[in-house]
Formats: sequence, C-alpha cells, structure tokens
Amino acid sequence: MPKGKKRKEREAAAAREAEGDEDEAELEEEPQLEIQAGDDDPEDLQVEFAFFDPRPEDYHSMRALLAGGATLPPGIDPGGFADLLSEQAAVGTLVKGDSIDTDVYGFVSAIGLQQHAKVKCVQQLTASVLKRLPDAAAIGALRGWLADAKAPVGLIVSERFVNMPPQLLPNLVDALVQDIDWAVQNADDKAERDGFKFRRLLLLASVQLPKPGGTSKAAAAASPAGKPGKKQAVAAAALPSGAEYCRVEEECLAQQAEAAHLLNGTGRERQMLLVLRLDALRAAVPKLHALIARA
Repeated sequence: MPKGKKRKEREAAAAREAEGDEDEAELEEEPQLEIQAGDDDPEDLQVEFAFFDPRPEDYHSMRALLAGGATLPPGIDPGGFADLLSEQAAVGTLVKGDSIDTDVYGFVSAIGLQQHAKVKCVQQLTASVLKRLPDAAAIGALRGWLADAKAPVGLIVSERFVNMPPQLLPNLVDALVQDIDWAVQNADDKAERDGFKFRRLLLLASVQLPKPGGTSKAAAAASPAGKPGKKQAVAAAALPSGAEYCRVEEECLAQQAEAAHLLNGTGRERQMLLVLRLDALRAAVPKLHALIARA
C-alpha cells in the first residue's frame, strides 16, 4: 500500500471543500492489498483488504476487539475506549475488506492521555498501569510525564484477529506514524494539533512468561548475535529469561523502546509497558517489513 494515501486523500478532500465542491466521495479507502497463496499450494486464495479511517459506525466492531483483546486489563471499560477511538478519524486506521461497511479485522490508533485525562476509561487504565509498575522510579516518571501538559503522552491502542495476515502489520505501523504526522499539521483546531505532538508514546505489549523451570522455544533456539544496541538492551533487560512477546510487531517495537517495564501481575500472561518516540516507530517500519518477509 502506498505510504501516505490516507493523509493525501484527506488533504485532497479539504482542498475540494475549500473550492466549494460539496459532492460526497469515498476517499478513505486505500488501494487493496491482495494476499495470494504460493505456487506450490493446491489452490489459489485471494483475499482483499483495505485501510479506512475510523467512523462512529465502527464502535461495536472496535468494542468487540477491545473486549476480547489483550491491551485492556480486566476492569477497564472497552466501550469507553471504543467511543474515543471510533470518534477520532484524524489518527487511526481500520483494516477491513474491500468495502467500508465490512467487518473490522484489526485497527491501530493513538490517543492523548492528557487530552482525555477526565475520561473514565482513561483514568481507569492510567490507575491500573501506575498500580502495576514495578518500582517507585517508574511510577514517578509516568506521573511526571502525565502532569506535563506541554509534552503530550500518547497511548497506542491496537487490536486484531489472530488470523489477520501479518503482511499488513508493517503498513499498519506506518499508517499510525503518517496519521500522527498528518494530524499535527492538519487537525481541526490548534489544541487538537498540539495534542498530537506526542513527546512519548506508551504501548502495553503482551508477553508470556515461561513455565516454572522452563524456557521458551524462542529462547532455546536463540544464538548470540553480537553486542545488542542500547535500545535493544533496554528491552532485553526488562524481559525475564525465556519470556516471549505475543505479537511480532510488539517484539519489533520493543527493540526501539527507550524504556520498558514489566508490569506486576499473576499468571504467565503479563504486560510490558514500552516507552517509545515517534521516530522509533518510524524506524521500526522497514525492520518489521524485513522480519515479516523472512517469516
């Protein structure tokens, strides 16, 4: 999918509106991505997907993904987040079939935590993260970031069906970066534009701890690959031995994180709080493309 398609379509739509063109056009759809079976498969399978901006009509689909997903811990209202995300067209991308009215297979978005600090679901999530952070230094850092209205903190929210084609993942991350770039320049008013100037982006990544006394298959198969970079070392230090990220895109983003904290919890399914810069997401796109291509 060509980069910036959604952004360019919004700009074209704004230009037409300024010229007095009131004709309604379906401008949000990106060119279709076809997933096709290989030559050795017994039969060809073609599935078409397209990217769309969120709409209020997508509330129920987004709520269902949030309710059944891994981003929101128990006790957090998925409907509140679905409200925020479905109403925010400036930043957010939905994966659907070839029509805007088809089901949502997945989405990615980012909301400003200070901008929505009075919304109940955001308060619930913020309190949950602060309660589960592992040490006082991490708690103090997050409280300080959230108290600084001049340095917006964004929360990346992404959910998808497990069978959504992984080839779409780099494009989704790229779409988020381009949406934020677009919103900073073109959102409706100055307050909204400033609200998307994220100093930091937080991501609640899902990780699975190994069974007691065991190691993961990934850890067992891993071999030394030289000295890790500084950011890779940050993420690796926070991840317990043998633990694995549940999503390939989150594992890739973790390597770009400036900070990572394993949140307290029970059981093997846990969350890692990743602290990212927008440029880190930008840098992760080609790496994720290469990773998916090798898989």
